[in-house]
Amino acid sequence: MTIDDFINMIGRAETAGAANEHDRLWAIGDGGLAGGFYQMHWAWRRDYWEEVDWLLLEVMDRYALRRFIARHPDMTARQLAATYNLGHSAVDPAYSVRCLRALAALSIPVNEFDGPVKD
Repeated sequence: MTIDDFINMIGRAETAGAANEHDRLWAIGDGGLAGGFYQMHWAWRRDYWEEVDWLLLEVMDRYALRRFIARHPDMTARQLAATYNLGHSAVDPAYSVRCLRALAALSIPVNEFDGPVKD
């Protein structure tokens, strides 16, 4: 399996429950611990992200917070803060099955799931 194949498999497996391709980008799973197309957990990011990644996330979060505030013009700062802090949750089905389905959808032989990841 190539690195790109592995990355594509993870994206599809992690967001297998999404209704369509666009919804995969918005997916939230593992009880709210993971998000996005690749369902990265915050602890995983802490282990593998570099400082520039965190700085880019901060910039994106600032823009998202501006949009959040703009969508709730009638809320006070207290209400905005409470709304922002609530969070969401989602159910995560059996992971290996999702990976195997993702491989099949990508036309990658399922036996590669048990093999090495390489260029």
